[in-house]
Parts: sequence; C-alpha cells; structure tokens
Amino acid sequence: MAALTGSQDCLRERLEVFRCRRAALLARMDKAGIPYVRPGGTFYVFMDVRPTGLSSEEFAFALLEREGVFLYPGAYFGERGEGFERISLVVPEDTLVEAVDRIARVFERPR
Repeated sequence: MAALTGSQDCLRERLEVFRCRRAALLARMDKAGIPYVRPGGTFYVFMDVRPTGLSSEEFAFALLEREGVFLYPGAYFGERGEGFERISLVVPEDTLVEAVDRIARVFERPR
C-alpha cells in the first residue's frame, strides 16, 4: 500500500538515472557507428549486429571471449530477436560507455 500511496520521488530519481544512461549509451553508439533500435521506454537497447555477418549468439560469444563483455543474444528473446544483442541499462554509465568501446572493436572486426 505504501508503494502505491507514498512518495514517488524515488521512482522519478531512478527514471532520470536511466534516461542519463540511455542518452550516454546511444551517443557513444552513434559515435561508433553501431546501429540499434531506439528504445521507447525500456531499460535496455537492442543493438543490431546483422552488419557483422554473425548470428546474435556468435557475436555475443566473440564479444565475451575477446573483450570480456557479456550481452544477451537477441535470439534468446525469440525468433524476431535474431541479429540483435540486448544491452541492459542497469549498470553504471561509465561501464556502459566502456562496453561500447569494446563492442565497437568486435563490431569492426567480427572474426
């Protein structure tokens, strides 16, 4: 009951944190030339890895092995997710920015 009737300040604060993380992530992805689906109101971004020629699982494993970054392959979320990676916004902004730099290295040289 308290969650429904009490102060919603914490919710507004968290939303602002996620907005900032999303903006930082998308700006870095734009700069790196990495395509993605612009999120409407979620706490994740779907990155398009189809230009690399790798499946979503192949890209995810290459990224993990070469750069130590873990992303969920889009195929794990259903047939329409193939060719995409899911990047969660639940990690700190500086971690997201560093991850994009690492992602870009694999994106540029997928094999």
